[in-house]
Amino acid sequence: MTLEQLMIEQSEKYRKLIEKISKELEKAPEGTLFCKKEGNYYKWYQNFGHGRKMKYIPKKDRKLAQALAFKMVRKNRLQDAVKEKFAVDQYLKHHNFSMGKLERFLQNANGEMSQLIRENYQPLPEKYEKWQKAEYPINPAYPEKRRIRTLRGDLVRSKSEAMIADFLFTQGIPYRYECPLKLGDRVVYPDFMIIHPITGEMILIEHFGKMDDPEYLDHFLEKIKRYAEHEYYPDGRLLCFFETAKEPLDSASIFEKLQVFLNLRIN
Repeated sequence: MTLEQLMIEQSEKYRKLIEKISKELEKAPEGTLFCKKEGNYYKWYQNFGHGRKMKYIPKKDRKLAQALAFKMVRKNRLQDAVKEKFAVDQYLKHHNFSMGKLERFLQNANGEMSQLIRENYQPLPEKYEKWQKAEYPINPAYPEKRRIRTLRGDLVRSKSEAMIADFLFTQGIPYRYECPLKLGDRVVYPDFMIIHPITGEMILIEHFGKMDDPEYLDHFLEKIKRYAEHEYYPDGRLLCFFETAKEPLDSASIFEKLQVFLNLRIN
């Protein structure tokens, strides 16, 4: 499943939620709930707004007070859903999901052109080695879940991450696993941080492994938004891999995507 497909699904999810809440609000009682404290007790009022007098709600009409309180909750959820749908739709409208200009140029460059580019931009092996071997504080969260050993000897959290790491290792691409990255006042731990073998640019790689989980999908959107706010865009300086229980990643698809993205010629 592509990022574009996921975003389209998320937009549809918000559309259905907006429609559902709107229908619920049509059946809700008129007005809003106003709670006024008098001494040690609260009195409930039905506020109709527009200069109309509020109506006192006796304690025996608790269900009315509850319905008005719930109505306020749903109205706020509706406003959030509208904002989120707008943000997703704007992303779909303005983001170019096709390959970027630089990536197209690198992929289409003939052998001679590619060789000249590599000779000019490829960092020295010593620089690779120094960056890769430098110590850094690895992500402290749930260390017990790092159980799968890679060819390089690292412990990662999933088979898919191990396949990504093994491809990078066998192709001589230096990487750091779960290395801290400061984004504004937050510190995040991308799955992989690599140096692009041609441009020398730092690239982040994220593996999103439970895209069929609604809660996880919300986490994914929040994470992508945070990256985008700091100019790490999908298929730009951020490469994303997605999988679900029904559509797991395999080594062939991982290797192909990395090969194309990094413009590698595999012998």
